[in-house]
Amino acid sequence: MNRLICTMKNRQLLILAVCLIAGFFTSAQTRDCLLYIRSHVDVRTWTLTTKPYILEQKLPEALVTLYSEKKVISETKTDINGDFTVLTPFGGEYEMVISYPGCNSKKISVTATGVTIDALKNNFISTFSIGGFVMSKPLPTIDYSGLQQTLVKINFKQKSQTFEEDKSSVTEGGETVTKIREAEDVLMKNFCDLNKAGDEAMLKHDCQLAKLMYEKAISLIPDEKYPQEKLPKVGECFKYKEDIAKQAEQAEATRLLEQKYTETLAKGDLAFNNRDWNAAKESYNTAAKLKENEPYPKYRISEVDKAMAEELALKNNLAKQTEIKNKYTAAMKRADDLYAKKLWMDAEDAYYEALGYMPSEKLPKTQIVAINKILSKEKAGNDKHSKDAIARAGKLDPEYLNEIKRNYENALTYQSDATYVKKEATVIDETKKSEHVKAMLAKYPAGLTEEIITGNGVVIVKRVLVKEGDVWVYQKKIFNWGGVTCFRDNTVITESIFENETKL
Repeated sequence: MNRLICTMKNRQLLILAVCLIAGFFTSAQTRDCLLYIRSHVDVRTWTLTTKPYILEQKLPEALVTLYSEKKVISETKTDINGDFTVLTPFGGEYEMVISYPGCNSKKISVTATGVTIDALKNNFISTFSIGGFVMSKPLPTIDYSGLQQTLVKINFKQKSQTFEEDKSSVTEGGETVTKIREAEDVLMKNFCDLNKAGDEAMLKHDCQLAKLMYEKAISLIPDEKYPQEKLPKVGECFKYKEDIAKQAEQAEATRLLEQKYTETLAKGDLAFNNRDWNAAKESYNTAAKLKENEPYPKYRISEVDKAMAEELALKNNLAKQTEIKNKYTAAMKRADDLYAKKLWMDAEDAYYEALGYMPSEKLPKTQIVAINKILSKEKAGNDKHSKDAIARAGKLDPEYLNEIKRNYENALTYQSDATYVKKEATVIDETKKSEHVKAMLAKYPAGLTEEIITGNGVVIVKRVLVKEGDVWVYQKKIFNWGGVTCFRDNTVITESIFENETKL
């Protein structure tokens, strides 16, 4: 903002004394002698940023008032060039005040007494020029009280019959103006230095320091716009730093999340490899909560569930196999005890019971054959049992070849003739190569063939394994309620056995 500085220019006084004789002495009355005071007024403005930029221009419309005993004698204003002339009569003491709205006034005094009779008779007229005045608005905190005093005194000297400046007043007035100017210079320098420090802080994004510097500058000179215009930029600086801080905070949070996520997954993978399913699932569940959109933890959870289900099925299967084996052992012991007591029919039933638990075991079959041989001597024929077993084999679909073979083997246990047994074995071998088997071999190529069958509430994965002229049919039934059951030739097996024996 532009400022106006009030000061007095070089106090060089030019005294032009001209005695003009006009008219003649007609009576005791004389015309008044006159003093013309001429000068010039400039206005000094500046813009304060990080340093002052000063501009000095002519000041029109400055008011020049002449007082006598605090009464206004005359008023005039500076012209377009900043010049003025004030007419001062002789015979009194006067105070001339130069003023302008918003500026400190400047005062000079004129003592126009002591003019001699000779001067009065000669119509004495004097012109006194003052170098000029510079006006400006006052700055806060500066002591301008010295300007309330007269800066220059102009007195009429009887001895020389001229107007002269009072040198002591000029000295004191100059010191007053100089002191004010120096105080203003210090204030402006401090103000500009604070602005400069604020700008430098802004370049370093030190928002707090910049705000402090600009606020101090405003406290020195409140009306100056430069620091006021900078404060909104400081607000932007704070927002920028806040945004940067938030971004850094978010980046750190993301980094910590990523670190925790990675560590949790590693912990889960380690537990998975150690088959610690509960610990693995807990870690994967934690990872899934950390990153809800990541598929890997969910996939690993499904793998854990699958492994746990397989392990449970295997345990259940082992428990079931143990139970079956125990029942088989108990049945075999009872059968052997009956056999030793020659209770053939009861022993045969017990061996059949054992064979029902473990159909692939040969010992029960051998004992049944032995009993049949004994019974054949005592009781002819077990054809009905043999025919029933063969009938059961005939009811099975041709693709369940191994189950058919097992029923034929059961049928043979009722035959007492070893030759007949061999004959039936030959029949079984031929059965393997029957038209049904040939049809299976013709339908399915060597290797593994997979078919997907969709039923009511169940999806069946059927895999046919053709290897070395033999055929096995595997099925995995996946029910819509979540259950899974696997078969090999109509015999229940675990899912892991299903997958291992039918790897694609």
